[in-house]
Order: sequence, then structure tokens, then C-alpha cells
Amino acid sequence: MPTTIAVVFDNPSAVFFTGQNITGDVRVTCDKPKKCRGIEVEFKGYAKVHWTERKTTGTGDDRKTETHHYTSQEKYYDMNYWVWGNGKDSYELPPGQHVFRFAFLLPTGIPSSFESHVGKIRHQCKAKMDIPWKTDKSCTRPYSVNTLLDLNTNPQATAPINYTDEKYLCCFCCRSGPMSLVLRIDRSGFVPGENMCINAECTNMTGTEVNHTKAKITQIITYYAEGHKKTEKRKVAELKHGVIKARDADIWSGVEMLIPPLPPSNLDYCRIIDIDYEFQFEMEPSGCHTDLDFAVPIIIGSIPFKQYFSSFIPAAPPAFPPPAGFPSAPGYPPQPGMPVQPPMAGYPGQPPMNPNAPPAVGFVAGSNGMGANPPFNPGAMPPPYPGPPVPSAPVFPGTQQYPEMPLPSYNTCMFGVTTFDEHDSDDDNQGHGAGFAPQYVSYSLVGTAPPGAFMSGVPSPDHLFSAGDTDPLIHQKSTKQQ
Repeated sequence: MPTTIAVVFDNPSAVFFTGQNITGDVRVTCDKPKKCRGIEVEFKGYAKVHWTERKTTGTGDDRKTETHHYTSQEKYYDMNYWVWGNGKDSYELPPGQHVFRFAFLLPTGIPSSFESHVGKIRHQCKAKMDIPWKTDKSCTRPYSVNTLLDLNTNPQATAPINYTDEKYLCCFCCRSGPMSLVLRIDRSGFVPGENMCINAECTNMTGTEVNHTKAKITQIITYYAEGHKKTEKRKVAELKHGVIKARDADIWSGVEMLIPPLPPSNLDYCRIIDIDYEFQFEMEPSGCHTDLDFAVPIIIGSIPFKQYFSSFIPAAPPAFPPPAGFPSAPGYPPQPGMPVQPPMAGYPGQPPMNPNAPPAVGFVAGSNGMGANPPFNPGAMPPPYPGPPVPSAPVFPGTQQYPEMPLPSYNTCMFGVTTFDEHDSDDDNQGHGAGFAPQYVSYSLVGTAPPGAFMSGVPSPDHLFSAGDTDPLIHQKSTKQQ
């Protein structure tokens, strides 16, 4: 079996909130002794946008069409440290399976994960074995970050939606009765897993049939790059009623439209991607007549209104399973019961250096070689093993302000895995066909079946990022010159 490397989070859902600690293992399997200068982990959060536009200039024989690329990016954090070795001196890992612990404290003021074919906000952990004179082994594992939007603090979310209009299909001298719409929705703010209740009176007093009435929610994404912007619309949910005959009516009485797993409105803390949501209702008459339609902004949040807490089923908090039965790496035995060390100032999640700490078992301070083990290096030590009892995760921050609120679940975004259209990228996954489907806060209404961890037809993160060495989604190789 060849040498493999994998990133495994303690939190199996790989969903985190700003200010939370990410812990887990780098797991290395060697079929024979392996020379290595060290094993490094990198935590990175960034946003990228790219799209193309074709523009034609000139006339006649001078006419030409050019493709213009528009690209922008932001970096939110980028921190790396060695969990074993130092990246300079070469040591040897013995055959077998080894575990190296890591920890990283997510900063505050970072945006939610997001993926589309034009832009993405990606949060990820990359582990790399620095192998001298040969190809490095690396594994990149994205994780979902959720930034909370509290509907209780957003005045626009409480506003009811009321609309009344009518439309005549013929000219004034021969017109019949109007096509009319009366629409009522009790509020403008919702959370994923909740139902929007639509009340509408659709009256057709014309002599023409109405093909259908339709309610739809649309996600509107605006991308910004190099002084330009691009708007993209994606359908979130849609309900349709059939034909309304002449001088007849169609009544929508509390018709429910489910809000699927989605990122919250606004996409706070990102300057190159905006997300808005819009509710639309239309009556489409047959023939060459224009529709009677209406559109209004709505808010998708992640903390529901307090008065609706009792309508949700609290999700069972998922527990951290203990790490699988891998032996610890040379010199790094587990230390049960020890808390994760606080981060070093300026380096989120990095364990502080402690020159007075005793050397780990199997290490001799000041020694230049101990068989397969590198010399003791306090600065390269991984965080202590958290040890049982392990916390439930992810810890939902909303319960700090609303202790009585139901715990949400975390479900894969309704759009699933989206391939990002990137140009001249240095992204680790470029050319490897890697995709990622973020997970978002979602709720289950009383009387409904709790949603699964992942949407039907969408592979789970553990399926996408398994530890097999041949999986192109996580195992990239970088060739370097020495």
C-alpha cells in the first residue's frame, strides 16, 4: 500500500461557526520507512470570483470579438504550522499508521461558505508531507463555516407582504373584466426548513384563460470584480397552480412552500459576493398578453423568530466520536483529559511555545537523533489530545442568547456540488475536478420527518473526501526542485 495522508475532523459534520475551535487529526499511513522533513497543516479562508464576457468592436473587416476575464479575490485568514518535524531537517517515519493532532481557532468577522460556478467562499484545511527529493503528499479538506443571521434583530424580516393589483387584457373600448391578484404573507423572514404560507386570491374576470399561477423564490447573487459586476439568479423553490378558466378564480389558502438549506441573506463580511432573495408571484394569461406579476425581497436567516421556537423539533446534538484506533505518531502519545491550549497571539489556533515543558516520551532534548524520532522541538509540538469526555459539535452559538431555542441540524446546500469556473488559478484543487457542497443551518418542523444529514443525490463530505490515496479530490501532488 502506498503512503497516504488524510485530514479527519473531530466534528464529523465539518460545520463550524466563527470563534470556534477546529480540532482533528492528520493521519498518515506508510508501507515502509518514509523520509520526511515534517508534516504541516494550513488553515485558509478565501473568496474568489471569475467570469468572462465577450465584446465585439469595429465594423466590416475590422470587426473582432474578444473575451474579457474579470477576477477578484479576498483572503480572510491563512495560518500554517508544523505538527511534526520542522520542514528543514529530514527524519524518518516508520511503517504503519500515525496520528498527528491539530487545532485552529476560527477568527470572527468571516463570511459563510458559498459555492457557485462564478464565485466561491472556501474554508479549508490542508495537510502536507514535506518529502525531500520526491513529490510531496498533500490532502485538502474543506469545511463549512456558518455566519448567523438572527431574524429577531432584523426589522425587515417582520414586515408582512401584502399586494393587490389588477390588469385589463383588452383595449379600453372593448375590455372585459380584469385579471386581479390579492396576495398576503404574514412576514418577510424565514429560516431553512421552515414553510412560507402563501395566501392569494387570483380572479380571472376576462374572456381569456389564465395558463397558470406561480409562486417562486429566487436567489440573486451579485459578483464584483475589476470595477464590473455580474448578476446571477438561481431558482430556490417553486409552486404552480393550473389553468384558471374565463370568469373563474383560484384560491391559495395557506399553501406551504418549504425553504431549503441555503446561506443567509447578505453574505456578511464578503465584499466581492452579495446574496439576496426574492419572492415572486405571477398570473400568466394565454395569448400575447403580459403577465400580472409581483416581486418583493425576503430575508433568509439562521435563527428563527422566538415566537416560532415551539414549532420546531430540536435536533439531537451530534457527539464527537473518539478518534479511530490509530497509534499516535512517534513521540506524540495521547494525553487524556488535557484541554486544548489557548492560541498564540497573532496565530489563531497555534499552540504556544513552552520552553519549560518536559520533552515528550521518546524525545530527548538537545539530541540530534533518536532513531526514527526527530529531536524534541517545543515549537513543533501539536496541541494536546483533548481526551474524553469530548464535546458535542458543532456548538450552536444561538443558544447563548436564546437558551430555549431548538437546536438546528446541518444540511447540504440545495445546489449541491458546483464546479467553479476559474482562470489562471493557483488553487490547490485546480485541474483535479474537486468539488464541495457547503452545509447550512436547517430546522425541522413539528410533525415532519427530520431531514437527513445530506440531500438525496448529493454525496456527503466523507464520501467526497475519503482517505483513499487514489481519490483525486483530496490527494494532490506538487513537484518541487531541490
